[in-house]
Amino acid sequence: MKCKQQVLMEQGKLTEQAWQQHAKECPSCRETHRLHEALGEALQAPAAPADLVDKVFARTTRRPSWLVRWRTVLAGSMVAVLVAAGAVYHTLQPRPFSNAELVAYMYQTETDEYGTFLSDLTIFEQEF
Repeated sequence: MKCKQQVLMEQGKLTEQAWQQHAKECPSCRETHRLHEALGEALQAPAAPADLVDKVFARTTRRPSWLVRWRTVLAGSMVAVLVAAGAVYHTLQPRPFSNAELVAYMYQTETDEYGTFLSDLTIFEQEF
């Protein structure tokens, strides 16, 4: 039969200090306490050799694949190609004329049209 204090301890309602004090007085609980401590010691994992961790990491840690290593290089190259394509596209776009170019074009066109009109007028006068 279980002691009431042992039941309280299993339910977590009794502090460790109160349980140890009670185990000193109650032979049944003392035996249970001794068995729990022995079981705890028996279930502790043995310490691993110092170099075991290094050996395990050496065998399980793999270098990333070439795609993972070159991922940033590939991404940077793609960005550089896109920037270059944008620069070429921007350079090849037709630009509007500046004011000076527009005035020069209109003056040249006007002069050429006036010369054409003058020659046409001369031919017309000669025929009639």
